[in-house]
Amino acid sequence: MARKKIKKITLGLRMKAGREKMGMSVEDLALETGYLPEVLKGVEEDRTVPPVSLVLQLSRVLKLNMDELETEEDARVTSIYEGTSEVQRIVIAREVMQD
Repeated sequence: MARKKIKKITLGLRMKAGREKMGMSVEDLALETGYLPEVLKGVEEDRTVPPVSLVLQLSRVLKLNMDELETEEDARVTSIYEGTSEVQRIVIAREVMQD
């Protein structure tokens, strides 16, 4: 019997679901948040780790509280991020995602 692949609920998936629930396109969300559509697509596809400022904007625009956007993995990455540079954050995020 074939096994179903279980997909993790990521920030990107929560963001996309919230955006679609609001009836917004990526371009609409870009106008509301001030971030480029390419950045938002990268976050939705889990290719880009969003800055905290974007997560706050998403929370406001999509009317989601931070708990609804943040996954357990996100919380772990966020706590590690304190006091690190953007390059260090990318390296840490990649390491965490591989765990």
